[in-house]
This record gives sequence, C-alpha cells and structure tokens, in this order.
Amino acid sequence: MSTIRSKKHSFAGSRLTDIILEIFKTNLALLSAGTEITHDSGLSSVRWQIMAAVRDGGKTAAQIGRELGMSRQITLWNAQFLADQGYITFEDNPGHRRAGLIVLTPHGESTLAEITRNQIAWSNSLAQHFEPDELDATLKVLTALREHLR
Repeated sequence: MSTIRSKKHSFAGSRLTDIILEIFKTNLALLSAGTEITHDSGLSSVRWQIMAAVRDGGKTAAQIGRELGMSRQITLWNAQFLADQGYITFEDNPGHRRAGLIVLTPHGESTLAEITRNQIAWSNSLAQHFEPDELDATLKVLTALREHLR
C-alpha cells in the first residue's frame, strides 16, 4: 500500500473511496444476511465460512485463515467450537506434526448442506435484481481490488 500523502483525491481515488465505503456497509449487510441464512443451524457466518472452506478436504487453521482473511488464532478458536459441537474434527496432518487438518464430520456435512440450500435460495432471489454483465463486472473489480491490496 502506498504511503504517499496527497491533499486531494483524484477522480479515481474519490470514486474508489466511495466504493470502499460501500463495501464496508455491504459487508455489514452480508454478515446480517449470513446470520439469517445460518439461523436454523445455530452457527455464525464465520463458523459457516470455516466449514465451507473444508468442504472439499482438510485444511489447517492457518490455510483457512489466509483464505478467509482472518488470523490463525481466530480460525482455531472457532474451529475448536465447531469440534466441540461435532461439526468438524482435527486429523493428523502428514505435512506438519502440530498443525492438524480441520475436516468436516458427517454431522458437519449435513449441516453445511442445509446452510448451502438456504444460501442458494437467498442468492438466487437476490440475483434477480442484477444483470449477468453487472455481476461479472462487479466480480472482476472486487477480485482485482483484493489482489492489489495483498
């Protein structure tokens, strides 16, 4: 990230600031929607994201944290809750003695499938308000923004 200080935004800088502020507001709305989507399961949006991150195979807390943009410690704390509730388990990691792999249990798989059904219905309903090219452009810009922030 640049440390150059300017007294005035360029047009693009001003527009990007507006976009970032809108992303912050949208993030809050998405977290709220996530709570509704996961309501029946009793899980938070963060715990749902962790479970979804290991849907296709085990990952370490550090790998999940990097993928989701949260610390290893926060990921591990939430994963421990999920393990205590029987949604995930920790398996030996052949690549690392101490960093176990987080893996869904059958209970976790069925719960994630239920949450996913809720999310699909929610997403399909919301998507009706947008044209496919708008969604494609939004995805492209947000992906590029995230890449530039790394």
